[in-house]
Amino acid sequence: MKKNKKKNKKVKENNVIPFKQDSKSIERHKPEELKENEITRVNDHFKKNFEELEKFADEARLSSSDLWYRILFYAKQRHIHATSYADYKINDELSTKEVTGNFAEFTNKQFPELKITESDKKLH
Repeated sequence: MKKNKKKNKKVKENNVIPFKQDSKSIERHKPEELKENEITRVNDHFKKNFEELEKFADEARLSSSDLWYRILFYAKQRHIHATSYADYKINDELSTKEVTGNFAEFTNKQFPELKITESDKKLH
């Protein structure tokens, strides 16, 4: 007796998953772009915070010099406790140079009459 071939054939399933089937493209950002985006986000956040601090400073009964000294003091104090001393020292020096450089550039552009030009004349 012959067996029916159709009944005896087992259906073989293909267990291989096709490569890139329904693949989704994942947008990869460069680390530099991520850092720049985060810097922008942090800068925007602190600009808003310091606008509020400026309003608070206007309402305070201290001189603006005293008030901004205290704000700077607490910011530096938190910074030195949150990071290593080396990081604090580097950031303190670089931020001071950057802030004073920006201020000098601003005043030179806005008030060119105050700019002191250096001459090459020597006394000896």
